[in-house]
Amino acid sequence: MAGYFLYTLDHNVFSDLTMNPTREHGQIFVDYLFAEFEDLKEEFEAEDSVWPSDKDALIAKIVERLASPDWYSDLSYEDACIWDTIIGLLDDEPGEQLGIDFQCSDYESIYWDCADIAAEQGATMMAEPKFGNAGFRYFGKPESDWNPFPMYSFYLPEKSRELLAQLKQVEPHFRSLSQDEGEPGEQFFKGLLPVVESVVEKNRVLWVQTDT
Repeated sequence: MAGYFLYTLDHNVFSDLTMNPTREHGQIFVDYLFAEFEDLKEEFEAEDSVWPSDKDALIAKIVERLASPDWYSDLSYEDACIWDTIIGLLDDEPGEQLGIDFQCSDYESIYWDCADIAAEQGATMMAEPKFGNAGFRYFGKPESDWNPFPMYSFYLPEKSRELLAQLKQVEPHFRSLSQDEGEPGEQFFKGLLPVVESVVEKNRVLWVQTDT
């Protein structure tokens, strides 16, 4: 059953990366993916791509995009998918080099049913597509007719606190549900609530990835 993977990142490192990115930040991404970058453009059929083939130019473009208050609106869907691939490297070697401190819980994910029940009970931030498809610095463009876009959300501490307040409001309802393995009650108390509580307590970034 599809749903959402819940991960967390260091807020200070994430803030530096997205507010004051440096050439060194950009180079970490490019050094990791440059050898396959032309294949990546072909995979997404990104013709007339904004992403340059020159290594130095690509580093500069990534740094510029990281600092931009709008990550997406000027991109085609194909170029936006390439950008999401770059950002997705935060859970790989580039993230480790950046010090982003990628973490996931043992439970790791929740299913659609848990999120749907939470939204129906008043935790409106859990509603689809808001919860897992809000992206970051995304304002509705580009769009996709064939799959959710973007397929992730980043929640900074302020938004995570808002989400936690909503989850606390619906907690009594989930206590009334079955806590059997895989059931929404177990998902809520093992995979969702403790992750968001930890994010708030430790002032981290919540990274939700949609699994379809």
